[in-house]
Amino acid sequence: MKSVWEVVHDTALLHNNRDLIKFAFAQAQSVSGNQPEIDKLVDYLVFGVRQLRPDGLAAINILQHLGDQVFPRALAILRDGSLRDRLTTITNKDPRNPECPVDRVCDIFWNQDLAPPSEVVGLLAPHICTKDGTYRQVAILVITSTGADESIPLIRQFLSGVDPIGRCNTLGGIEHAAKEGRIHPQRKDEYFNLVAALWPNDNRLNVAGQLPGTLLAIDRPRAIEFLLSDELFNSQFPSLCYLLAALSEASAVIPRSRLLAIIDESRDPSSEHHNALVLTHALPLLGAHSHADDLPLLESYLDSNYGMLVDGAIQAIYRFYKYYDRFRDPQDAQIEFGWRALTVHEKLTVAVLELDSEIGDGGFLEYYSGYRGDRWQFALAGLGAIGATVRLRRVHSHFASREFVVFYWFF
Repeated sequence: MKSVWEVVHDTALLHNNRDLIKFAFAQAQSVSGNQPEIDKLVDYLVFGVRQLRPDGLAAINILQHLGDQVFPRALAILRDGSLRDRLTTITNKDPRNPECPVDRVCDIFWNQDLAPPSEVVGLLAPHICTKDGTYRQVAILVITSTGADESIPLIRQFLSGVDPIGRCNTLGGIEHAAKEGRIHPQRKDEYFNLVAALWPNDNRLNVAGQLPGTLLAIDRPRAIEFLLSDELFNSQFPSLCYLLAALSEASAVIPRSRLLAIIDESRDPSSEHHNALVLTHALPLLGAHSHADDLPLLESYLDSNYGMLVDGAIQAIYRFYKYYDRFRDPQDAQIEFGWRALTVHEKLTVAVLELDSEIGDGGFLEYYSGYRGDRWQFALAGLGAIGATVRLRRVHSHFASREFVVFYWFF
């Protein structure tokens, strides 16, 4: 077996994520309990690389399996006042994403399943702002994810600031703390109020996409009541699509009458794109009611010109028939057992989802260039099986007009 340092310096691993994970886990087991060796790994990641990606990927993957064994050296580095200037000296050459050693210390804490020690809040506080006056985002994530009482004044500061990325990461850190049970029950109301105060005024994408999920993580019953308030749950609220997306992901039960009202109001052609987003997330919530009168409405969106709406309709019908009680999730099954272990119907489902994902990211060329493109026949069959005739014609047309691309990638 390779030594820990052979793994750390093996750049070939960076191109094979599966091998990287396998070797990192094995090496973590080999050094577990050897504090001097763990401290050397921490020092290497913090001071021995220019940037986390790609230089420090192997090291961070090893350290994330070592739990609180990484904390003593990481905390000692932050406590050492003589290292302050060195910690904040930029080590990479990317002006779009400058990185300092203190950022990598934060990465060590963020990549652990265990809560960072509360001491880290005070130690990172002096490093919150970079030399150009912007927030150090990974430090915000670590501080706000501790669930420590000491973090609340800083949370107030981050949420009251004008930086949308800082607010988003603050919400992300709080959500992580809530899901991991790090927030004391007596503090939940305070956390909830701090987050809820951002709505209905802050509808910036970074914030709106994170806020409702954070509230649901802190206090689900109270969050549902808040999100269903008349002030928020109406077709004029700019962030309604994000609100619905969070409720759908949480499998919340929303009164059918209110969903029908939202869907009816969201057919206004003057706000087509906004309404398509709203409908995409409202349809699955409606489908969960399994009301026979709703089925024609849900099916009518299977041939929508908006791919997102088709996805919403598929999810709605999946919930309508309660397929989740009858079948395993195909994507989960693929992750656990691999493509070959899927049934034919599961392969059709996965292939359609992959087709949508790849084309959404980079078009047909993106789809052809990856291994998922090898499943194009399953994708075509899947589109036909769900009755998505419009999309099926488009894909057939593209194959017919771009045969040279298909030839290039598949033969």
